[in-house]
Amino acid sequence: MAKVSIVVPVYNVARQMRETMQALREQTLKDIEIILVDDGSTDESGRICDELAAEDGRIVVIHTENRGVCAARNTGIAAAGGEYIGFCDSDDMPDGDMYETLLDLICTNNTDMAMVQSMVVYEDGSTFSVAKNSGLHLYDDNSELIKKFLMGRFGTAVYKMLFKAELAKSVSFEEGRKINEDKMFVFEAMRRVKSACYLDKNKYRYYRRYGSSSFSEFSEKYFDGIYFSEKINKAVREEFPEILPYSDADLARTHLWTLKLMVLENGRDKFRKEYDASVRYLRGLDAKFCKRYLDRNNYIKWRALKLGTPFYKLVTKIFSKN
Repeated sequence: MAKVSIVVPVYNVARQMRETMQALREQTLKDIEIILVDDGSTDESGRICDELAAEDGRIVVIHTENRGVCAARNTGIAAAGGEYIGFCDSDDMPDGDMYETLLDLICTNNTDMAMVQSMVVYEDGSTFSVAKNSGLHLYDDNSELIKKFLMGRFGTAVYKMLFKAELAKSVSFEEGRKINEDKMFVFEAMRRVKSACYLDKNKYRYYRRYGSSSFSEFSEKYFDGIYFSEKINKAVREEFPEILPYSDADLARTHLWTLKLMVLENGRDKFRKEYDASVRYLRGLDAKFCKRYLDRNNYIKWRALKLGTPFYKLVTKIFSKN
């Protein structure tokens, strides 16, 4: 049995995946199992997966019909034989010691999951990071852990986290959804943990490429963000009412983020009903609540929306990268 199983969904990434796979194969932690789930690729990705498996006995390849990243990850989790389960996207770059670091965090601190931070790399070479290098943080209270999660402290991406296998296998990605599927998976895991730890340090480079699933013209998939935030909000209301304002704020930020994309990516006219619904929801929020629980940039956007659509469009363009 491998110590760590790394689940890698693969779909039409023939041009990028060899570099990612080299980074995985050269990890300082050698006792790993790399599970490549070829999600019905139509380029050379599937063939490359098989070639890599022939070169390295730690690589397992599963070929499936195209069902999306959620189904691919679920397939990988079910097949994983490691004591711990992590994730990697097939066109990104984990640091060479990332999985050793995550495993050491879990074992040293006796936690159910460990998290690090990631850096976004854009096509022009510029980068963005929220890491403050504030050191190690331990959590043994689910309510406080989820509160920090809803405040955006850890981000939502599973590719910078490691889970005990029994924890990862107790939850699943909701299939049929296109974005923010990580957010719901992580939330469900956090509801179940006894303890977790977070190292505020970049250990993963996430590449934003034009034409990727996370960087494209506005479409209906972006409403998945609101869907998952509403689902989390309902669960928090029932199970962790003491942190409900933080979940309400997360929902408000998600509506603001969706509106921003509609304005910047010409989605407002096509999805006018959904746009108007988000505007009504946001304009109905209490001013004292927004000032206390929204960060500065989102509070400014909310105030602009209250003043009218022209003000909101102007402010949204000013804060287009936030």
